[in-house]
Amino acid sequence: MVSETQVINALFQEKFFVVFDLIAVEGGDRKQIINSLGLTPKQYHSRISALRKSGLVEKINEKYFLTSFGKVVHEARQLIESAIKDYWKFKAIDAIWFELPKKERNKIIDSLIDNEDIRELLFRSTRPVIAKQNQRESIGSN
Repeated sequence: MVSETQVINALFQEKFFVVFDLIAVEGGDRKQIINSLGLTPKQYHSRISALRKSGLVEKINEKYFLTSFGKVVHEARQLIESAIKDYWKFKAIDAIWFELPKKERNKIIDSLIDNEDIRELLFRSTRPVIAKQNQRESIGSN
């Protein structure tokens, strides 16, 4: 069984996710990956080994491809990257969350957030976690 730590280590260390992204976009054989990224054979082996042990890639006919699990994780990582780019927009949404009716709030979310998956997640959300935490803190200090 693959552990969460194995997956996180393989994905969120730049030296691993560059290989992971290359495989996700192009697939790749040993020579292609080494040449594209300028890796030594030892660097290549350690990165591929970590990705394989975490269940993210598999070798088929001398080429590497994402597993089904790897595809899901790749999409999730892209979602996180998209969210990071829009961080200030989430701060603005948090600031108005309780100030506006849901319909108006959703219009603002729709206009600010380009990523459809993130928009849908925010539309489904009853309120942001950060607002819930701030509310608890203000109640506790009274």
